Amino acid sequence: FFFQPHPAIPDPLWSRGLGDVYKRQRDHLKEGEEKIQLIDTKNLNNLLVSFINSSGEEVFLEDFWGFDKSLPTKTSLTEEKGFHRLSFYVEVGGGLAQKSLTFKKDSYSIEIDVNIEDLNTDILDGRFRLQWLGGVRLTEDSRQESLFLEGLVSQGGSIQSYRVGSASLFGGGASEISFDSKQYSGNTDFVGYRTKYFGVFFVPQRTDFVEITKGGSSERPQVGLSTTQEINLRKTTLFFGPLEYEQVASLGVGLEDKILGWQWLSSISWLVYATMVFLYGLVPNYGVVVILFAVLIKAATYPLMSKPVSYTHLRAHETREDRGLPRVGEK
Repeated sequence: FFFQPHPAIPDPLWSRGLGDVYKRQRDHLKEGEEKIQLIDTKNLNNLLVSFINSSGEEVFLEDFWGFDKSLPTKTSLTEEKGFHRLSFYVEVGGGLAQKSLTFKKDSYSIEIDVNIEDLNTDILDGRFRLQWLGGVRLTEDSRQESLFLEGLVSQGGSIQSYRVGSASLFGGGASEISFDSKQYSGNTDFVGYRTKYFGVFFVPQRTDFVEITKGGSSERPQVGLSTTQEINLRKTTLFFGPLEYEQVASLGVGLEDKILGWQWLSSISWLVYATMVFLYGLVPNYGVVVILFAVLIKAATYPLMSKPVSYTHLRAHETREDRGLPRVGEK
């Protein structure tokens, strides 16, 4: 997996390729943290490539990917025009499959190029599948994050949401998330998954079939993403990192409007959510919680409502003289 240093890659070369990514993540660190760990055992082995062979079986290219033979013996990472490209290969039935990862400077986007055209004679439908498994490790308390967890798919400019969290609004839901999947057919702009502050998204060169799966637990949801593409449409952009507006907008697929366009509502939503969770902890009854919440809202807005009421009451009891008007019958 490309986010984990491999013993075959010299440290200096590895640092050149990923240093910018880690450096930019420091802006999101909490006090006392040295790094943000978005990778764990659930999403460690990723960017899986597979295809359907002539026998109708799905073949996963999960064997060890070596370094591209075209590179010099001691070089695994190349640089050109500010980009760093890491290339791998694996032999399948006498053919060569290649996967290249291109890292951009000051960006959380990584260009993936999957070249399996050399295996074309063994591919039944001329397509391959690219997968991201395990979602993203949560960085906040699961109760705080559950409100934001969702899969996202964009087709024809319309963005659809697929809720992931298993716990109920009041924190009383089951800890296990029942396995489920949702498939989308038709031209797709992107498919992805977000937590409160981070996200992982595929922006394929072109695809007409994507899938989102969910499972795991509320403490560690496991969300899978996959795209199916024709082997001549090899490129896919992977976004993996914090949901910064400029970074997300740079993908050019309108994702920023969905997840960041109404960002100010997130604070209000979280305040409402946290209040109701707190009330449910005191009184574990949904009806009572709703009533108490309504009372709190009434109490919080009372100072704003009392002034207009008092003013209206005083006006009703004012005499004509108080208002500077002549008495009845006077001119």
